[in-house]
Amino acid sequence: MIAPIHHLDLPRLKGRMLPSFETLATTLEQLTIAPPDWSNPTASSGSAEHDPGITHWLTMLVSSDLHWLDTDDERDAVLAEASKRLAERCGRSAAPAMTRTFSLPTPSRMPTPIGTPVEMPFTELRIHEPPLTSDNLGLKTWGTSFLLAKRLPLLFPPPTTTNTSASESPRKIRALELGAGTGLVGLAAASTLGWSVHLTDLPEIIPNLQKNIDLNEETIHAANGRATSGILDWNTPDLTHPSLRDLDIVLASDCLYASSHPTLVAHVTSLTLPRNAEAKFVVSVPVRPGGLGELPGMLWSALERVDLVILEEGEDLGWDDWGSGEIRCRWGVWGWKEVHAKD
Repeated sequence: MIAPIHHLDLPRLKGRMLPSFETLATTLEQLTIAPPDWSNPTASSGSAEHDPGITHWLTMLVSSDLHWLDTDDERDAVLAEASKRLAERCGRSAAPAMTRTFSLPTPSRMPTPIGTPVEMPFTELRIHEPPLTSDNLGLKTWGTSFLLAKRLPLLFPPPTTTNTSASESPRKIRALELGAGTGLVGLAAASTLGWSVHLTDLPEIIPNLQKNIDLNEETIHAANGRATSGILDWNTPDLTHPSLRDLDIVLASDCLYASSHPTLVAHVTSLTLPRNAEAKFVVSVPVRPGGLGELPGMLWSALERVDLVILEEGEDLGWDDWGSGEIRCRWGVWGWKEVHAKD
């Protein structure tokens, strides 16, 4: 781990003894701010991010002509890295591209004898996020996705059996994710539960989504899972697409950003979720301030209007990069009313 640096220890940019390229490169590496660790947000928040002395030094560096360096390539490299360090200190919307690592609990996928302790190792997923541009909110990983990714093994625990010699693996679950964004939830299902997941979103989100599938290909393969990506129109989904057939689960996380979205999510779920007792719609949405705070309730009502019924629900608390950092999410597991009707 790179030790933090204080602004009083930064190389001087004026005077007779100016720093070499190697010194500047090492210093800029030390000033890197890693993405927040949502598993331990207190530990990941350091003083370097808010040290005005460091910001002032970086500003001086990017405004310098770096005349004492030997080559244009060295000057370009220093300016590029210094610009990144400044961007990291300007909030998430200005941050450069980053790759986060998420550690997720991973249950055994083989039947476990009743009474046998179940160990819960962890799986690491790497998620790339490009710089945010325009209104492409799907290029950011949202805290709600991390919370749902961690909850999935609790909602779908490994099977139990009284036969200690049982070796038959359970059937692979087929799932569809709506509004997958950077793909954390769907990739978690594929890599920790061994599901076959088709992750979908808008056309401009798909290239980065596929990049994240490729980044985690070995992890998914090791879990005997599968992940694919594709465009899905919530208004008129192509129900002939092979990845939309014979589904067991539909997933959605933090995909409501307009008053029209709850109805659209309920609509596409009603078209893609098979009408049997095993089919489930699993969703988690943050409870945001202002008008957006009404969206979870609007979604619950929209799902009831298409004859889905809540089977399990609750709230999770976690962290995100924006606002106060703390988030509260409402999650629910839904099934068809016609097969889950109470006597």
